[in-house]
Amino acid sequence: MSETVTPETIDQEFGSETDDQFDADEDAVKKYLDGSLPPELVLQISEMAATLDPLNADTDLTIDEQLEIDKIETYYKAVDVPPASDTEAAAQRSVTDAQHDAVAQQSRDLRSKMARKIALFILGIIVGEGLLVGIALIRAQWQQKTGNAVSRPGVLAAAAGSRDVADSGPITLTADQQTSANNLLTIWGTKPEATHWQQVADFAVKSNMSLQSQFVMMSYIKNWIDADPITWGPTEKGDAVTALVTTASSGHATDIYAAVAKIQHNGQPLQRAIAADLCEHALAQLLAAAAAKAAT
Repeated sequence: MSETVTPETIDQEFGSETDDQFDADEDAVKKYLDGSLPPELVLQISEMAATLDPLNADTDLTIDEQLEIDKIETYYKAVDVPPASDTEAAAQRSVTDAQHDAVAQQSRDLRSKMARKIALFILGIIVGEGLLVGIALIRAQWQQKTGNAVSRPGVLAAAAGSRDVADSGPITLTADQQTSANNLLTIWGTKPEATHWQQVADFAVKSNMSLQSQFVMMSYIKNWIDADPITWGPTEKGDAVTALVTTASSGHATDIYAAVAKIQHNGQPLQRAIAADLCEHALAQLLAAAAAKAAT
């Protein structure tokens, strides 16, 4: 896991790697993560991963399920409504939408590798050969736990990435698999916010994560955890995103994570989904600036 210049796109991050090289890099990432966690937590995560692993081998995707996972990566999910007076926030939203369109242009094979890397970090596991069912399973379990509606039962199978799209039915979960999914989310969801964002920054640097992967990681965070409604001031959200971009102007994009952990709204730290939303907009700005520079 090198600490070279941060790649911008997932094609630059994974495109030149063979599958064997990717697997070797993934093993290195897992060793790094295992070394950063208490041994008892590593054991818990490993046991839960073993429970979820069979889902990968037994499940194909339906067309609707593949489209569901595509939405997480290629569409912007709003978690708040900035006031009409915040014209900067509206302009930032347009840039973010365009960057999700750019993600959609990347192949599903590359996006599958990206998703595996994201899930390995956030949840501490790789399910089978490709995270696959695990991502959508855990996402859906969190939504059920917090009372959010899941779009359809088949979303539980919607993370196979490079697997063939089939016309099969949704998977059936055992009680142990349900429990494992909830436990993994509890570990992730109850982590202190400052710790969470510091670990995001450390992982992005250590694994040389592209700006585009970091951008999509914010989408996954927002889909795995809910946020209470928030009322922004007249230009508060747009100003916050601009401040994050300024923080990263030295070329160290991961500085935004330490900065977002310090932002408060009405005297309180930001909820994780709200903070991820701000980071998503800031990363979109960085990606757009990089693309504009490359075009000149």
